[in-house]
Parts: sequence; C-alpha cells; structure tokens
Amino acid sequence: MSYLLLLVDVIGTVDGTHIECKVPTTQHSSYQDRKFNHSIIVQAVATSTRLFTNISVGYLGSLHDARILKESDLGQTMYNRTANLFYNENYHLVGDSAYPCKMWLMTPYRNTGRLTRNQRQHNRRLSVARVCMEHSFGLLKERFRICKFVNANTIAKVVKIVTACCVLHNFCLLNHDQWNVELDPERNEMCYSVQ
Repeated sequence: MSYLLLLVDVIGTVDGTHIECKVPTTQHSSYQDRKFNHSIIVQAVATSTRLFTNISVGYLGSLHDARILKESDLGQTMYNRTANLFYNENYHLVGDSAYPCKMWLMTPYRNTGRLTRNQRQHNRRLSVARVCMEHSFGLLKERFRICKFVNANTIAKVVKIVTACCVLHNFCLLNHDQWNVELDPERNEMCYSVQ
C-alpha cells in the first residue's frame, strides 16, 4: 500500500517496550528477548502529549511486535473491524517497520535503495511522529524506576505493577507533574527533578 503520511491525521503511535523481570524457571526461553534478558512486553499507543491511550501488558519477551499487535485487544478490534476506534477512516496510528502497513496503521516504506523523494519524505515525517512514543516509554521508565526491573514473584504481579505505573504516568501528565532531566556539570551525570 502506498500512502503519504499527513501528520494531522495521526491520532497516536503504537510500539512495544521490554520490561525486565523475574520469570518462572520453567519458561526462561519463552521470556528471553533479543538481548537475552528475561522480560515482558508492553504494547502501548501514545499521543503527541505522551499520554498512553491504550496499553497491553504481559506478552512474552520473545514475541514480535506484529504478533503482539494482532493478539492484543486493539489489534483484534481493528483486524476484525468489530468497532471503529477512530473518528473516521482518515485517522490512523503510526508504527515502525516491525508492523504491517494497514489502512489504520501507517508504517515506513522499506528502504531498498530505490525510494522516491515522496517515500523518503513520508519516512521522515513518520519518524518525527514516532518520537513521542520513545519519549513516553523513556519518561515512564525514568519516573517509575521499578520498570527497569520488576522483582515480583509472579508474572501476574509484574503485569499489575507495570499497568499501575502506566496509569500513574498518565495521572502525572494530566496533573502537570513535570519530570525533568538535567545534566549535573560537576558529576557529568543525569539528575532528575520533579516540579
């Protein structure tokens, strides 16, 4: 499919992030991600204001983003068209090259060395739109440091903890509780402050 991205029609960005955690000893290989860590995956949709509008938490760390999307409630709704989550057919999500291009999900053109100027422009605009997703996950993991490694006894508890962190992330943003990252010149390391 060939669609030129219009940023005004983007209602969110979809992506996944790995949350390292303790996993059952009998399922180490299922939860092992591409970096050989044990993790679960959080799939989220974020707006340009970094709010999560949809999350799916708890997928095995070994799964691919496209499979998670297809199995998630969001994916099931969109693939089966049981309901239209968007305002009309002109609105869509954006995702990276791990996702399939659909009428409701715009992805970059594969760079085979023969992209047209319009296709390169589409990829650049899509990359700009996706930055909010990276910022959302980065902010989540810096504000709620437990999301760097969740040391809970069961995956169900890990899912509850991460879900609570995502809800609190939105609560903080909606209440203008800013989380700033600054460089400490004396120590040459990052300092975090709440305003």
